[in-house]
Amino acid sequence: MLARLRPLFAHIGRETVISTKHLESRLRRYFLPMPTIVLLAAAPVKAQLPAAIPDTPAGRFVSTWLNAYNSADPKELQRNNALYGRKSPPQVWIDMHLTTGRLTPMRVEACNSNELTVLFSAEIGDAFWQNVVKIDPVNPMKVVNAGFGTAA
Repeated sequence: MLARLRPLFAHIGRETVISTKHLESRLRRYFLPMPTIVLLAAAPVKAQLPAAIPDTPAGRFVSTWLNAYNSADPKELQRNNALYGRKSPPQVWIDMHLTTGRLTPMRVEACNSNELTVLFSAEIGDAFWQNVVKIDPVNPMKVVNAGFGTAA
């Protein structure tokens, strides 16, 4: 094998003929660091921890919805609809869950206790999803606006 590799390294340096010992030392110098580089490339990246959803009227709505969504259980989704007077059929959320998998809150931006924007990472795919929620300040069980879609 070294005899076949020798012509590849013949142009390096001034010598036109490379001894086997010299060739082996060059091969070691060039190829021994490779496993280290490969191991570093395969090292796990520190994952960001999920964001905490605040215990506010808007946060409770998002937490309840997220638990129902991640369960993909029609009864749980229907319970969430009944609790907050929502109309979306459970099958809509179940179909969406098939697309995204479980959602994990990654960032929470609160305007006040009744308004909240949550950025989610999806188990399936690399898109981020966002839930923008506004709760009635007088009735914490009344949702003024709740929009869910891909993050811009």
